[in-house]
Amino acid sequence: MTIRIGLDWGTSSLRAWRIADGQITDARQFPLGVRKIAAGTHAQVLHEHIGDWINEAEIIIGAGMVGSTFGWYEVPYLEMPLGLDDICSKAVEVPNGIKRSDGSTLPVKIISGVKKNSAGEFDVMRGEESQVLSLGIEEGTVVLPGTHSKWIAIKGGKIVDFRSYFTGELFNLLVKESSITQAISEGKHTKTLGNEAFIAALKTPGSELTHEIFATRARWLMGGKIDDNREHLSGLIIGAEIQAAITHFRDKHVHIIANVELADIYEKALAEFGISATKIADSLTLKVFNRTAELA
Repeated sequence: MTIRIGLDWGTSSLRAWRIADGQITDARQFPLGVRKIAAGTHAQVLHEHIGDWINEAEIIIGAGMVGSTFGWYEVPYLEMPLGLDDICSKAVEVPNGIKRSDGSTLPVKIISGVKKNSAGEFDVMRGEESQVLSLGIEEGTVVLPGTHSKWIAIKGGKIVDFRSYFTGELFNLLVKESSITQAISEGKHTKTLGNEAFIAALKTPGSELTHEIFATRARWLMGGKIDDNREHLSGLIIGAEIQAAITHFRDKHVHIIANVELADIYEKALAEFGISATKIADSLTLKVFNRTAELA
């Protein structure tokens, strides 16, 4: 039996999979984002949480921010177009790997991210490329909502373009650490999906975004409506993202990779702009893990 370990190690969490003969047989998740891990202790963290897998595995393959400047080992960004074999064959081996209990070395490889530096556009991503290419989509647009939402164009099975949006991080900063935090925290709140304030805010022109954000504070100061301010803010920011993205990616149908709640929210929001969606539960990078091991 061939045992491999796949890691999706991002800024907020570590997800690990035990892969036996190409199939996932066990999965574990920990709130251990790479920013929480002290330099030089990544191998120790893995021993503490998946040590039983390490002794039986033939290789570890990591994707995501584990290959960033604040990750385990920095690996370079690759330029588009990029297909499955392109990123898998260029995975970078971590010097010295990780030690098994018998003293032997288990090799560790990290998948590179993707960059865009053309026509005055600058963008990067790590991890999303592995999720998207593991889907096996030949043509279309894939949307990955989140802290930094990604819209990725696929043509001929390769990533040919992408754009990132500061959506999730901007929302969290405004809700938790801004001059409108109190205006957001007071009042009643309901679920975003189907919320009238959310729906109404979606089509606010993106050019009005910063004004409308400030208006949330002004309305609160003047004793105006405060219920559903959080949902209104979410609609403003997600709406601005979608408005910008659909001028660049013109498909009328997209694929959404996200957890169920977030996928439902984006499906509803996209429908307001006449775009249908196929929802895909958080995508595993199994195909990338297996292909990287085969090419190692």
